Amino acid sequence: MKTQQSIAIHGTEILSMEGLGVFSNVLAMRQGKCQASLGFGGEISRRNGPVPYYSLPEDLTVYHEIPKRILGMDRTTQFGFLVCQSLLEKWHVMRNQTCPEKCGIWHGTSRGPVQKQIEADVSHKKNRVKPSLAVDVPLSATSGALSGFLGVQGPNITLSATCCSGGYALSEACYSLLSGRCDLALVIASEASVHPLVMSQMQSAGMLTRETQSADLGCIPFCANRTGTALGEGAAAMILSSEAFSKEKGCEPIGYIHGWDTATDSHSRTLSDHEGKSLSHSIRRSLAMAGIYAEEIKKISPHGTGTIYNDAVELLALEKVFSGISPEIIPTKHYTGHCLGATSLMEVAVLLEMLNTNTSLELDYLKDSIFGKKISGNKGNPHEDIIEGDFKGRHIGLSQSLGFWGNIFSVVIEGQSIDK
Repeated sequence: MKTQQSIAIHGTEILSMEGLGVFSNVLAMRQGKCQASLGFGGEISRRNGPVPYYSLPEDLTVYHEIPKRILGMDRTTQFGFLVCQSLLEKWHVMRNQTCPEKCGIWHGTSRGPVQKQIEADVSHKKNRVKPSLAVDVPLSATSGALSGFLGVQGPNITLSATCCSGGYALSEACYSLLSGRCDLALVIASEASVHPLVMSQMQSAGMLTRETQSADLGCIPFCANRTGTALGEGAAAMILSSEAFSKEKGCEPIGYIHGWDTATDSHSRTLSDHEGKSLSHSIRRSLAMAGIYAEEIKKISPHGTGTIYNDAVELLALEKVFSGISPEIIPTKHYTGHCLGATSLMEVAVLLEMLNTNTSLELDYLKDSIFGKKISGNKGNPHEDIIEGDFKGRHIGLSQSLGFWGNIFSVVIEGQSIDK
């Protein structure tokens, strides 16, 4: 039984190689657009061969009105600024119904301002260090800059929990809203780590796919022929309030967060436990907090990196919780690449959009899926038993993420479907 209020979601947005807009990104996914049609972001040749990556264009900021101060900061901050622009009208309306001290910003990022870190190192060696680097290099630069532009006087926090960073930022914002510390929260996750400095580390660890002949095969989560992940750049933003504040002010939400969980596996620096126990326990805790039965979950957005080990472990965890049930599995990194700390929040935003529009994905490569009959109804292609718009009852989904150093995040959300 659910024992606490839910968190109201008032707006979401994402930024990926497909462009800016959660609706346009989901539409591209439905149409099967992947890097095969968009083209590779490029290749970085390393000692062990070239690897693909999915990056945003360098001139992205030229076509948007971005303050000069933000343009002088890292692309991680620029992405964070861009992704929240479409939400600002709603933000200002709701902010005016409370006080600045009750509004906060939570930012999630894994690697932070990589370009500024490199710039600081190079300028130090040349003895030409810019004073601005003192405030532009810290991980908190993005949330700090945005809090100033948005007039926020409540919490201004950056969280780094590897690939779960965006999810951790979301969960901490929810706790602040539940406690009454804040009435309104802007949660942002951004990552601009497509750089040889980061990619060479991932490749050395054996996590990147070497598939460079066809971008459509670059990152293929849960496919039997998967070879690894492909890094991407991206960002996501979400406006949240407590359910009580939403009702009091008459603000109609687009969805709800009912339950969530953050945990640490401690099995390994890079790998989860071999049987998926830690992740399955996290999923159950988020379901319990939400007061939701596993049978009520219609869609699942998994971490789905496309690496041999991660996908196998996730399958075991899902089987422990959803055996005999037929939720739709929606892996999105096939389209966006692995956007590190931004990924977990991006996937929550995409999941909510799909719940609200009763959207399903057709992923042809999953005809060679590792799911098989492990989860009832997922025979070969885990989407084939789902008919668009053919959902009964509540529109509830689960999103989960895993990260280095054992980080785990899971969240249960409900969409306000158009047919309700």
